Amino acid sequence: MFTESGENMREKGGERKEGETVIHRTRSFENGSVGLSLETKYERGVTKDESGVTKDERGVTKDERGGTKDERGVTKDERGINAVTGESVTFSEVLKKSLSVAATLRRRGLWPRDRLAVMSENHLDFFLPVLGSYFLGVACATISPAYTPRELLHALNITQPPVLFCSPACVPTVKKVAKQATFVKLIVVFGEDTSHGYVPLSAFLDGGDIPFTASNPNHEEKYITNVLCTSGTTGLPKGASITDRNLFANLLFF
Repeated sequence: MFTESGENMREKGGERKEGETVIHRTRSFENGSVGLSLETKYERGVTKDESGVTKDERGVTKDERGGTKDERGVTKDERGINAVTGESVTFSEVLKKSLSVAATLRRRGLWPRDRLAVMSENHLDFFLPVLGSYFLGVACATISPAYTPRELLHALNITQPPVLFCSPACVPTVKKVAKQATFVKLIVVFGEDTSHGYVPLSAFLDGGDIPFTASNPNHEEKYITNVLCTSGTTGLPKGASITDRNLFANLLFF
């Protein structure tokens, strides 16, 4: 909480530094709500050079892109972090890995309008095959990790994907339906472990920089990017198709 004291403001319970001011910035939304952000600005201890880079007393610089750079010239990219394991990944690493997944899938015979499925809980690797499917022009069916073997087999039968990605936690359920889902020719498990007998995702990521040209779909056609399973409240889940135009419309809106 912040409290106001004249033109200077300070954090409740803390000591105000000399020259410290807080700038109020409001943002209005279409639904009528207003968001308030507080930005602290120090008149001392921060320098800004002609290139627009700020530098604090610790010698850490921050550019306008949000990346930080220390005095050694090392830039730190923003990272996604797994709160449970402490693992982290940068946006550039996600891009490189997802392109590697796409290139490997293409070598294995997947082309635009094919299908793949992803069954996983929240996982740092979850979006690698999802983004890879977008690059390929392949429809991606996401499947709940809480499904029973019966529900999983039903969900797979909706799209009949030749490739299924899953997390290690989903392997026991996948094994129970693998023999019945004969259309699934390749099962890929996140991580490096091979004791489950399936292909580890690491095998898709060790190819280095692979030249790859992403698919360029015709937006005027019904080009399906995702198949989402409904809740199944009144029966077994059904597949809801999301086209690339739906996806782009949502990206532009948000």
